[in-house]
Amino acid sequence: MSAPTINRILQHLDELMHTDRYDTDERGGLYAGKASGHPVTRLGLALEPWPGLTAWVKQQQLDAVWLHRPWKLSPNALPVPVLYHHLPFDEQLTMGYNVQLASCLQMTGLEEFGYKQAVNGLHRPIGMIGSVAPATQQQWEHQLESIFNGFEISAGQLTGNIQRVAVVGAMNEALLDEAVSRGVHLYITGQYRPAAMKTHQSPAVFATGHERCEQYGLWTLAALLPAKLPETTIILHA
Repeated sequence: MSAPTINRILQHLDELMHTDRYDTDERGGLYAGKASGHPVTRLGLALEPWPGLTAWVKQQQLDAVWLHRPWKLSPNALPVPVLYHHLPFDEQLTMGYNVQLASCLQMTGLEEFGYKQAVNGLHRPIGMIGSVAPATQQQWEHQLESIFNGFEISAGQLTGNIQRVAVVGAMNEALLDEAVSRGVHLYITGQYRPAAMKTHQSPAVFATGHERCEQYGLWTLAALLPAKLPETTIILHA
């Protein structure tokens, strides 16, 4: 079996990140270069450009690069095509309705939580709620710190065990109120928003920090792609 072309890789990425749920200008795709029929045997993954990117591409002998945030990269800066996905990556592979993370956290009975605007008549969830085996807040802190390699903050104190968890790509007062009304004990998100906390009726909140949840998403993408692209070597810039 030959290595996939750029178009084939884009198709796999679209399926993985459900880009059909997004407006056309939010879907991502080909940022720079041409979608030729040349096979991609080595694909590089990184969150954003950095001064040594061009040297890294040459050193690793890459055929293409995927970036989460390519905005600071000149379209002609690299000798290979550049692919990108921003919002779909954030919502599908970091904080949101992320089935890979749900599996890692052993969440069951997943329910959609929070919604973005309708696309093609459909609303998409920005989070998920699930049931988990009873455990203390401290046990959850240790588990999440291990998964995300640290965290920004753990706020609020629970007296009992955590049995329902929400993972959400945003944090505001309305979302926390909805979480409480749906029996959530622990609210996991990326960026902590202290103004959203209402100490008398808020669940415990665990915030990874923006960069950590993106890094987790990048690790997840690197882990998922080999099954879809077995003929392509995935090179991760962590």
